[in-house]
Amino acid sequence: GGPIIMAQVENEYGSYGSDKDYVKKHLEVIQKELPGVVPFTSDGPNDWMINNGTLPGIVPAMNFGGGAKGAFANLEKHKGKTPRINGEFWVGWFDHWGKPKNGGSTEGFNRDLKWMLENNVSPNLFMAHGGTSFGFMNGANWEGAYTPDVTNYDYGAPISENGTLTDRYRTFRQTIQDYYGDTYKLPEPPAQPEMMELPPITFTEKAGMFNRLPQPVIRKEPVHMEALGQSLGFILYRTKVNGPVKGELKMNNMQDRAIVYVDGKRQGAADRRYKQDACDVVIPAGLHTVDIFVENMGRINFGGQIQGERKGIRGPITLDGKKLENFLIYNLPCKGVELRSFSGKKPGGDQPVFHRGYFNVSNPKDTYLDMRDGWKKGVVWVNGHNLGRFWFIGSQQALYCPGEYLKPGKNEIVVLDVDGGSGTVKGVKEAIYEVNRDPAMADVFRVGKPVAPAASQLVHKGTFAKGADQQEIKFRAPVQARYIALVSKNAHDNGPHAAIAELNFLDASGNLLPREQWSVVYADSHETAGEAAQAGLVMDNQPTTYWHTKWQGDNPTHPHMIVLDLGKVQKLSGFRYLPRQNRENGRIKDYEVYASPKPFKPAK
Repeated sequence: GGPIIMAQVENEYGSYGSDKDYVKKHLEVIQKELPGVVPFTSDGPNDWMINNGTLPGIVPAMNFGGGAKGAFANLEKHKGKTPRINGEFWVGWFDHWGKPKNGGSTEGFNRDLKWMLENNVSPNLFMAHGGTSFGFMNGANWEGAYTPDVTNYDYGAPISENGTLTDRYRTFRQTIQDYYGDTYKLPEPPAQPEMMELPPITFTEKAGMFNRLPQPVIRKEPVHMEALGQSLGFILYRTKVNGPVKGELKMNNMQDRAIVYVDGKRQGAADRRYKQDACDVVIPAGLHTVDIFVENMGRINFGGQIQGERKGIRGPITLDGKKLENFLIYNLPCKGVELRSFSGKKPGGDQPVFHRGYFNVSNPKDTYLDMRDGWKKGVVWVNGHNLGRFWFIGSQQALYCPGEYLKPGKNEIVVLDVDGGSGTVKGVKEAIYEVNRDPAMADVFRVGKPVAPAASQLVHKGTFAKGADQQEIKFRAPVQARYIALVSKNAHDNGPHAAIAELNFLDASGNLLPREQWSVVYADSHETAGEAAQAGLVMDNQPTTYWHTKWQGDNPTHPHMIVLDLGKVQKLSGFRYLPRQNRENGRIKDYEVYASPKPFKPAK
């Protein structure tokens, strides 16, 4: 009901594409439908983001998670003097399954906030208040591999998922109050939310997901969810196979996690996070039923990879090299559980199972449902409300349940576990974050197979300056390359580790290359247990995250190597290196860069 004074044209389009006509069409709609409203664009601070996403004469806002001074300096270089608007100040980051919770440095964020307030910038905290991706609405990122987000969108925000005011909130609040001084007193914050506990809830009723399937769609070849009008949840592909046959079941174009059953018995699984699309299967003699149960674990929400999001299996599906055909395809969007036939009997086979229980509440309040007692992977409903996904690998181990979803007296809870888990659920007052070892990850300490660049492939060596500033390095002459190896010889703190916040490579004209098609093909180690510091973070456009070599349980020493595949052969004139921002250890001192149009030779 209030006045609209500004309207944003697209969102971070410069990170995605360079179609100026497309962005202009959005602008035309705003100018026609909202006359008098000031339009603005909103993009990251890199050269190509600014060039691709902004429009002449339209106010550009800057989005970043650190380096405010450099961001606006680069904007001024490209666009001249403009109103200084910060569209998104990332004071946290996404959390991903199997990775430690992202925290970031409150001190570093606060330093940037102070700079913006002191330098006539309008800041906008992203996120000011964390939240929850209820149901199946979590997203995913691409960090050289598919990385689905956890259910909560706490994001390290100063106001957490359930409304709790954090130390980060109090720090930012003091900084803003200091900025106003005596001219304005900030209002007092509200009271902290009142949370409640629940005693362990037991489950006495069960229902097998495959015991009551909907009418199937019959197709000769597998098709993805969207082709059948489904966007979320699960999908089941069923066919008959004559045995005996033993070999690899390959599910081409599978998204995102598949469990394979033969006659109801689980034989294997494949996980897109690890670029798996196959598992070994043994079929006895005779005619047997093969089921492939696929979960949509969330759609990539940023960058060029969003174009390829088609959930389920596009196929073909082969077994021991031979194509499988004639599928019954069952859509399982799991919009609710009210039609399930529950009983006290255990469903047959290894199929996904719904578990139902009840609990009483006298005075409903918010709570967190602790899923650590025996549960493996699945979804939780309370009184028909889908609270979201859980997964024992963490880091999120408890699901936020608002008091509004509860009622005085008897309440229903249903847990779907797709991996055979079962147990109890209790309510706790605080969020829980723990990471457990994921048995599907073959090697968490190293990415890919070791390579040995030849001396003839060395294109540059040098010494990075000490400190946290971004550094631009130019090669003596442009090089043609698809594969780049950066070798850290030592660190400024003389420690055993290497760390990189961001790597960007420059084309022949000195502009930044788009990174959507990049991937990490090798890193001698990365830390995934003590913190979320996987190798792919060198190209996630987030300066507060970083690749860090392993430090928990083992401390491999220099030299360290990371190898990138740029997706195609390109002419490179140099690169930009951003050290980790929050601490000194791991900042690289002496380094070497190797380049090649073809993959580097394997190490012996």
